[in-house]
Amino acid sequence: MKQHYSESPQAPPALPKDGYEASSMEHDAVAIAGNWLSTNRAAVVGPIIPFLRVRFQLTNLQAIEATKLARALQVGAAREG
Repeated sequence: MKQHYSESPQAPPALPKDGYEASSMEHDAVAIAGNWLSTNRAAVVGPIIPFLRVRFQLTNLQAIEATKLARALQVGAAREG
């Protein structure tokens, strides 16, 4: 016997433009890595993305976001100084 539902299914919540919704813990990891990179770029051995992935246990996307944050912090510091 088939069951009929009177309510239509709800649409899933919309994701951000990039299709990825990060948790606050992921934002913290990216922020930590980005802050570290902005002041310790000389300590990076080899390519930046793989280095950040290993050191901070990030995904590729998180490592990319961390490098963008580091650059923004460097540019901001240069403008202030």
